[in-house]
Amino acid sequence: MPLVSVVVIGYNDAQHLPAAIRSAQRQTHRDLEILVVDDASTDATPAVARRFADHDARVKVLRLDENSGGCSRPRNVGIDAAQGRYVMFLDSDDELPRRAVARLVAAAENAEADLASGRWVRRHHHPRRVITAHDELYARARVVSSITDEPRLLYDTPAWNKLYRRTLITDNGLTFPEGMLYEDLLFTTEAFCAANRIALIPDVVYVWHVRRTALSLSITNRGDLRAWRDRFEAHRRIDAFLSAHRVGTALTAAKQRKFLELDFVLFLRDLRQAAGPDRPALLALATAYVGTLPEPPATRPDLRAAFAATLHGDLPGVLDAADRVAAGDRPYGVVQQVTVTEGPRVTVDGTVAEAPTGADARLELRGRLGGLLAAVPATVERDGTGLRFHADIDLGRLGRRLLTPRVGPEVRLQLALTAGDSTSVLPLIARDADLPADDIHVPTPWRAVTGNRLRFVERNGRFVALLAGLPPTTDAAIDLAGRARTELLRRRRRSDQSSRSESDS
Repeated sequence: MPLVSVVVIGYNDAQHLPAAIRSAQRQTHRDLEILVVDDASTDATPAVARRFADHDARVKVLRLDENSGGCSRPRNVGIDAAQGRYVMFLDSDDELPRRAVARLVAAAENAEADLASGRWVRRHHHPRRVITAHDELYARARVVSSITDEPRLLYDTPAWNKLYRRTLITDNGLTFPEGMLYEDLLFTTEAFCAANRIALIPDVVYVWHVRRTALSLSITNRGDLRAWRDRFEAHRRIDAFLSAHRVGTALTAAKQRKFLELDFVLFLRDLRQAAGPDRPALLALATAYVGTLPEPPATRPDLRAAFAATLHGDLPGVLDAADRVAAGDRPYGVVQQVTVTEGPRVTVDGTVAEAPTGADARLELRGRLGGLLAAVPATVERDGTGLRFHADIDLGRLGRRLLTPRVGPEVRLQLALTAGDSTSVLPLIARDADLPADDIHVPTPWRAVTGNRLRFVERNGRFVALLAGLPPTTDAAIDLAGRARTELLRRRRRSDQSSRSESDS
């Protein structure tokens, strides 16, 4: 019998499945079986899986007769077929680092734990960047006796960065809920609550690939009506489970904070980005769920305002509060229109709800890696307690500064208001703004390296100009530079902390 069963699930993903299987084959821990569960694919996925099985006896292929429409059924089939003492999961478009299984097994065995969990990273491909998750939770190796000792584990809901003792699953009847998306939320909550000991390690054990330009976005990257219907249903089932098992008020409160600070924020983002006609139905789903919750715990004022507006089904109020959330609960400007004028020139028009009297304004353009790139004077006009602003940007003159390798994949725009000796810098949002539909061609001597196209969009709550023609090689180089800088800053922080500790002692 193998020690570990790795359940790989996939549907119509012949392009990425080989990398996923190879990442399991190349594990330094060799005592494992690889169960590839094909969810009735219609592309070359079955043939790809069989080729691996023909050359590696550890690979076994299981195929569903009809597509299940989600991850639950394939994972449940994999669990039923698993022979290992431990089970872990891998999606067909993701990968396991080489020592992931070995480190999780060592942690589980040494601690005699029912569940071992490690860090995961989200690797974006368009543009390239790597985002870590739950760094504080996995800052050091440790063992907790139960979820009540570390309620923050409820924030770490993916099923695939964890190693489960198979008896934990079978003895407690744990299954992924079939027929719905976001099945991880319920499964991991039940597993955490059932586990007697949980081993946590600081090592990266899973790489989640995010390919936003794929023809079919992954489930987690979709914000459609079905996705949110299932997400709220998963939360209802979690609430019922926690209530039935009397896990204590601390864990229940931690779950509600997690919903507000993570899931609810994602809902507000998707509501802002949804087409106008789709918003009422999306809000109705949220109103039905938040009506089942008690008063929210002490949290950010912008989230409390969004929660209250959602509770009453107040769409304009929810959108206004969602704008505050997108701006980080600070004053912000609203871009209403961007117009392409003669040549590569654009005008930016917008409003600020509250502004000091007699303020001068300038529009600042900043690179993610390069700081302030340019500042453009803006004209302002009082409008009640707020103001309207207008700025002209000569992209032809600024192309040398805006399209350079050191800028990164996007240029961020913000509004600086100066009144007397005081200057306020406001982020800009662009929900429902009238933005150019096409890329704008901008002359630049860096064209071969950066391309020569900009596109104005709102991205993650910020008004930005994307480098739409950034070549993959430059994108990769910028990603490496950003990671190197992040690691340098981390080392400096650790060094400063060590120095302070020595001086205190």
